[in-house]
Amino acid sequence: MSIPPLPAQPPDPQPGTPGRPELRWPIELFHHTAAEVPFRQNRNVLLTNSPLAFAMFYGTRTVGNYLSKKKAVQQAAPQWRPAGAGEAILDDAGITLTGPWGTVRLDFGEIAGWDRTPDALVLNPSSDTDPVYLRSPGAPALAQWFAQLSEGKLWRPAPAISWPAPPDDGLTRWERRDPRLAFALAEGWGPYSDPGYLAKAGNDYAAGGQQLLLVLRFDTMACDAFAELSQVIDPTVVQALGADPAALERNSAAFARSRAAAISGAVLAAPVPVMIGGERSSMIDMSTSVPGFRVRIREFYFGHRGTWFVLSYSVTHNIDPQPHFDALFPGVQQMVATWRWMS
Repeated sequence: MSIPPLPAQPPDPQPGTPGRPELRWPIELFHHTAAEVPFRQNRNVLLTNSPLAFAMFYGTRTVGNYLSKKKAVQQAAPQWRPAGAGEAILDDAGITLTGPWGTVRLDFGEIAGWDRTPDALVLNPSSDTDPVYLRSPGAPALAQWFAQLSEGKLWRPAPAISWPAPPDDGLTRWERRDPRLAFALAEGWGPYSDPGYLAKAGNDYAAGGQQLLLVLRFDTMACDAFAELSQVIDPTVVQALGADPAALERNSAAFARSRAAAISGAVLAAPVPVMIGGERSSMIDMSTSVPGFRVRIREFYFGHRGTWFVLSYSVTHNIDPQPHFDALFPGVQQMVATWRWMS
């Protein structure tokens, strides 16, 4: 399907302030995708009093639903398809597209490249999101401002952070309950074995397509601080990630936003690749709240020999978890830095 031409006499672009155009443009949005193909979306509901388990459940389902839809749309030939008329809004960090499709946000760090035609701006996201064609009577100004604001900010493959491990002779306490792996425990961190908590958390993770492997807790009365390791066992997700291991990292920004939205939370920083035991992981930072408490969450998603794991660090506090989160994170960083695969 080709894109029809603009009307012979298009409306004038929105006026701007003296000497500078407004950073809003009327657009017609086209996305380069396959025909609409029905797909089954998982709509399971999880009831839990654990904000971390709640987040994990909806995160895994987000991956599964995305992969199911991706497989479905591949059944038809891709072409440009109209999504409707709306507005493009540029700022220093990215572009927001609003219209009958809802609101779509693309930070510059999620855009791998762009081009322009006489009447449009074409964006190519770094993720598996469809390319978009933004046709506008103000296309020249839109492209000019996009070039200026996005300079040096577009997506580039990022090297993974590798945290240095302390010398082995200074490490005396190791977590070895899972025979496939081992990592060193910092002072204050230890296994948490409350049977009621473990039973409920295990059931919550199982409902989300994951198996809870172990729980660690930091010994303090100032806040609740946990590190939980789980394995993704949902066969659809495991199969899809096995076929394309880089899919999660490639789509990590959109995945993080979906995760945060599902728990009425917010993404606090762009996802960062971090090395764990020689494997690349996607580190996601979020915050959310439950009645009377605020929760700070940091998650690492990574695979090893076809098996996918999630290491989740969370701190819950009745006022502000961030100072405690920052103070206790070096212990979690040591777990990551000393991670060893035993098989």
